[in-house]
Amino acid sequence: MADFPLVSLGFYCIFGILRFYVQHWGANFRGESEVARFVIVLSGFLGLVVGLGFLIYLGWNLVWWHPLVFFAVGMFASMLGVLLEKIFGYLAVGMAGLVGWPVFAFLMFYFLPL
Repeated sequence: MADFPLVSLGFYCIFGILRFYVQHWGANFRGESEVARFVIVLSGFLGLVVGLGFLIYLGWNLVWWHPLVFFAVGMFASMLGVLLEKIFGYLAVGMAGLVGWPVFAFLMFYFLPL
């Protein structure tokens, strides 16, 4: 348990919340710009690919059960996204996610103890 990547888990939780709001924003986009909608939807899809790739990479290089813990804790932590939405608003969290998920994706990979 000493090698469990708690810092990376924290970044994964934040990544998951931000990625969810980007996907949600893309699905419910009400703007007129199709280019903006495409960028948002593409960002959400890339976030999904990065998240799944991270879990596979984590299980392959550390311990097989780490991705299960990460996924379960990430799902539980995603409930905090509702609180963020109430405080800052749906659009603000979505816009923060568009910029923030790649940053937190980098950090969750960077802090893995490999």
